[in-house]
Formats: sequence, structure tokens, C-alpha cells
Amino acid sequence: MQTTNSLATSSLVLSIAVAAIAVALGARQWFERAAREPSLPSEDRKHFARQDLRRWIGVALMLILAVGIFAGSRIPPSVPAFPMEEGVRQGWQALAGAWIEPVILSRVNLRFVLVWTGLILLLPALLVLALFDWLATRRYAQRQRRSMAHQRIEILRQTLRPADSHHNGYLLDHDPDGD
Repeated sequence: MQTTNSLATSSLVLSIAVAAIAVALGARQWFERAAREPSLPSEDRKHFARQDLRRWIGVALMLILAVGIFAGSRIPPSVPAFPMEEGVRQGWQALAGAWIEPVILSRVNLRFVLVWTGLILLLPALLVLALFDWLATRRYAQRQRRSMAHQRIEILRQTLRPADSHHNGYLLDHDPDGD
């Protein structure tokens, strides 16, 4: 009985932790979106709209994971194979030993298998979503770096053009000997 309570407590703590992280990420995303400049270029607006979608999907998947952990740990992994009174079940166990319970008297609980299979599939889905978000953020940063480099080059060109036309105050075709 102690193991059951320990499992219930552990799954409750784990599901609360996952849900708390999801809520924190959701709040961060909401504040980040609220603080975003409304007059962004169209390319930036598209990037941030896709980023918001990816991140809200991640929050939703994490909340589903938290609920699934909580509910899945409370589903028994096996169910009786056929209805049998408890006294008859104990009689079979006494006659044949403890091994008869998992082999003959019970079967796998399909609900348990489906819930935990779904939860196991959610983990790589979250990782793939995080990978897509990382790659998109990387592409956005590269695009921003290129844009800033082009702006710096243009500023340098504009700064150097007037200096070139005045030759920095020196006459280039002036002969110091006066010839």
C-alpha cells in the first residue's frame, strides 16, 4: 500500500511541476507578446506570429502532459481477465501461487497502455517543437545580423562620401614643390 501512495504523491508532484513550468512559459510568452512593438516589418511579424504559435502549442502540450501524468498514474496497469469473486481469486492464488495473477487471472488495461503511449509520444513531440523554435530563432538572428551589417556598411558609405569629395581637407593634386 505504501508504494501506491508513493506513486500517487510522486505523480502529483511531477504533474504540478510540469504544469507550473507550462504556466510560467505561457505567462512569459504573453508578456513578451504584449511588450512587442506593434509596427514591426512584415517579415518580423510573420516570424513572431509563427513563434507565438509554436510556443503556445508547447504550453498546451506540457499541460496535456501534466494532466496525463496525474491521470495515468491512477489507472491500474492490469484488470481482471474475467469477473471472479475475491475468495475464488485468492483460492487460485493459494493453489497455484502468485504467478497465476498476472498470467491467467488478469489482462493488460488498454486504457493504461493508450494513456502512457500518448504521454511517451508527447515527449519527442515537445523536443521536435523546441528544435523548430530554436532553428527559426537562429534564422531570425542571422537575418537581423545581416540587416545590421548592411546598415553599418551603408552608414560608413554615407559618412565616407562627403570626406572623399573634400579629400579630408587636403588637395590630392597639389604639388608641395610648387611645380
